[in-house]
Amino acid sequence: MLEKIFFCALLGSLALCSILPAQTNPYGLKVDKRKALFSLIGNERPGEVALAVKPHSGNDTGVRGPGTPVMTSWYDLGSNGGSLTNLVDYGDGTVAFARMGAKLQDKSDRGTFYSYYKNGSFGPVNKVEAQYRGWSNVAALTDGREVVVSHTGAAGGLEVNIDAAKGFGLWTSVLTGSMPGPKILWPRFTINSSNHIIICSTTDGALAGVTNIKQVARSLNNGATWTHQLLRPDTTVRTPRFATDDQAIASLGNKVAIAVAELGGDIHLWESANHGASFSYRNVTKYGATIPKGAQETRPWRACEVIYDKIGNVHIFWEAVLAVADSNGAEQAGIDLFHNRKVGIHHWSAASGIRQAVSWSKIPTASLESDANLFRAGEPFDQINANNTLTAQPQAGIDAAGNLYLMFSAYRPLDFDTDFTHFTDIYVTGSGDGGRTWGQVGNVSNTPRLYEEATRGTRFLITFAVEGKNSVSFQG
Repeated sequence: MLEKIFFCALLGSLALCSILPAQTNPYGLKVDKRKALFSLIGNERPGEVALAVKPHSGNDTGVRGPGTPVMTSWYDLGSNGGSLTNLVDYGDGTVAFARMGAKLQDKSDRGTFYSYYKNGSFGPVNKVEAQYRGWSNVAALTDGREVVVSHTGAAGGLEVNIDAAKGFGLWTSVLTGSMPGPKILWPRFTINSSNHIIICSTTDGALAGVTNIKQVARSLNNGATWTHQLLRPDTTVRTPRFATDDQAIASLGNKVAIAVAELGGDIHLWESANHGASFSYRNVTKYGATIPKGAQETRPWRACEVIYDKIGNVHIFWEAVLAVADSNGAEQAGIDLFHNRKVGIHHWSAASGIRQAVSWSKIPTASLESDANLFRAGEPFDQINANNTLTAQPQAGIDAAGNLYLMFSAYRPLDFDTDFTHFTDIYVTGSGDGGRTWGQVGNVSNTPRLYEEATRGTRFLITFAVEGKNSVSFQG
């Protein structure tokens, strides 16, 4: 049984089909550093956010793979490119599902929608919070009661809802509060074996001299009281530049690990051996502020994942892009970043070091799509709701034998909407030696195109799929 379950929102982005010659730039598609990554709070109303790249065409593109439809949502800005935790798999044939969405077209009911799966079907899909909420995460206490965490987008911290019983759907709500200063958003959380709820969020602004510094909220009594602390990085060499939705959290026994993928910078790791009461820090990658002329490096892009293996070792996965010396020596950070088909998701553990786990070039039939076709759109990875790269949104798992699994989203090679916008799929690969080598890539979702004319807006079909006896996945 997989001990961690995966979620990836299938997000399309623009890449025009073309018969132009292959792109001559050997690095791939350059990232325009003048385009700042836009950080959604999730309270944006229709018309407040202008998409940097158009979404799929006017069709209601229900891209459907194997599985059963769960709900239709009018809101799919589930993250800024990171991966939300939306499932609890109890290992006994039951699953709790909680995902941000909106059933009303005006999105006034946006929040966490919850359902419980047993006996081969879902119960009713109902909204958890009474107020407008976002960035839904779900986990469970040791007695099976689900815990849902979402951000409020305002002062007062995060909202935590705890179910009355496993699968019951009757919620008790509390606010975490926060440290003085900017509001905290974009939560990720874990529940350890002692039922401690530990949440890592992003500060919406600068605090302690670091932009988007991470803040931890911790409760030892089912959310009745909370303590707070900042995760301080090393600033003696340079001050890191964090972003939203760039952190991941995991726990095992008394251990807690929090990883942050700094865009174009480093992978930062905080570890606790006392249930999150205090953390030690280390810089995993220690990249330089600049790159020598003619040299190439891989650098983190945005989303990351952290997981413990069976014996308590930390494993980190992150999106990566190609980095080279700045072309004119004057731009931000002194480096240029490129989306590159041969640079993909990286893995680190203390035993294996840094190794690439997979790239887009390893996806079946990827070699049939030219760079000119793949990158023709100019900046296809700059959608407001998909600040990712070619292989994106890593999520990891480990089975009873200790084998590692990596699930991620990526473009379907040579598969486009009617306006030549790429569709995406969910893929998986595995490692039997702790991440030193990785196997072939398999397509989990395999979503064929279905075109349905939409009369109003764009809807997103959320489906549930069972992959094996005790493994499940969602696609949106």
